[in-house]
Amino acid sequence: TNGSCGPNCGCAEPTQVPAAELRKVEEPQEEKGGCARNSGPLGGWQDKLHKASLAVNETLLALRGGAPSTRVELREISENLATVETTLHDSLYCTGKEAQIAWLMEQLQPIIGGDCSAVLLHPVTGEALRQDIIYALTAWEEQDV
Repeated sequence: TNGSCGPNCGCAEPTQVPAAELRKVEEPQEEKGGCARNSGPLGGWQDKLHKASLAVNETLLALRGGAPSTRVELREISENLATVETTLHDSLYCTGKEAQIAWLMEQLQPIIGGDCSAVLLHPVTGEALRQDIIYALTAWEEQDV
């Protein structure tokens, strides 16, 4: 079957696979546990925190001018969000801290549900909000709720 045979030679021709079959890629099935992103309360919190982290990083990248202290505060918020996001991936550690995590999510609502850049960089209320978020991200575990 070297391809030089004629149409009636009788040798086995390679089977042709339709192009659609070649394009079909089998997606690996991911196994999701109880604390995977987007499953259960912890997964929802992880997802919200991840989105907030992305929004703050985008705000930091888009920041032009302004006070250097604003950039420092945004970096601190970004680092703290990353730390808390990592912490929330430890479901054993988070067990029993549901009330504290819920309190933290409530404190982060201004940057989770809306235009993060607008609220963090607001000329009147932005500085106070940044300070409140830094406090919430560093003190959430000690909250008595």
